[in-house]
Amino acid sequence: MAESATHLTSAVFTTKPSIFEVLAQDSLMSTIRPALKHAVKARNTETKPDKFAWMLRFYDEIYTILDLILQNYYLHSYSGSFAENFYGIKRIACQKDQKQEDTKLPRSCLLKSILCLVILPYIKHKLDFMFEELRHKINTGRLSQNTLLFKLYKAFVAVYPYVHMVWEGSILVHLISYMFGKSKWHSPFVRLSGVELVHQQEEDLQSTHVQSSEVWQGLSLNNKLLLVCKRAVNLTAVTLSTGLSVGVFFLQFLDWWYTSDNNAPSLLAMPTPDPPKSDVDETLPPHDICPVCLKRRTNDTALSVSGFVFCYPCIYEHIQQYGSCPVTSYPARKEHLIKLYPPGA
Repeated sequence: MAESATHLTSAVFTTKPSIFEVLAQDSLMSTIRPALKHAVKARNTETKPDKFAWMLRFYDEIYTILDLILQNYYLHSYSGSFAENFYGIKRIACQKDQKQEDTKLPRSCLLKSILCLVILPYIKHKLDFMFEELRHKINTGRLSQNTLLFKLYKAFVAVYPYVHMVWEGSILVHLISYMFGKSKWHSPFVRLSGVELVHQQEEDLQSTHVQSSEVWQGLSLNNKLLLVCKRAVNLTAVTLSTGLSVGVFFLQFLDWWYTSDNNAPSLLAMPTPDPPKSDVDETLPPHDICPVCLKRRTNDTALSVSGFVFCYPCIYEHIQQYGSCPVTSYPARKEHLIKLYPPGA
């Protein structure tokens, strides 16, 4: 019984993955990127920041290169990405003329899969970062105006949210269509790759080992050296996939272990800055004295923006004249006055 199931999530009676499986494999890689960046940032800030600062500066490029090696290996070996193979899913070409017994992806589908798995997400990530950075610079006036470049930046900041909304809307439409069985693709990335997602079968794993043993026989010495180099790259990809998964979870486990003790600081916690100094004068009158007239309060009224209590006539006239709290100078209006009814009033 155990031999007939390659994965716990695999379905015997159908080849189409469920909506939960495709969502799980999509979220797997999306959680690895920020988790790994958090680990790099923690190491950069806690140990030798002068030596590891370049890792944080070029993190997106380093991650993309490693992701390219990883996805290329899994697409060649298992006809699926790292996350898809983790959940027992593979890719098949959508062309009708593809032979049913061919378990490998065509070269065109493989290249498009790498483009949609690695290159396009990298471009999308950089565009998101560029949008946030330009929007902040434009709002703070850090860019020189009356230039063509400034107008282009401003147009990009104005148009990009709508492009992002259309893209996210298309993802939602694909997910809903896939969930109700109206579409073969759960994501526009999969659709652009020209493939479909199906469950892996037992013969898929067996064919990988058979083909690996048959390729080695009958090769010349030069071809064998090239094959050894290729397998070394594949071994690097396997090491990355294993080390990445184990390393991230191990780091999170250590953080949980040490933070479980109230006296132990978090391994990943950033240093806590000192609290800001209060601008409020600490030599204030007693609690039952109005800060405006400096007399015992009558008709107590609280100002919600600061929390101080005044006489109603005093605070009403002050807000009407100055529009701010007389103690903290916070902006205030008449709507912020709250009448108090203390016991015995």
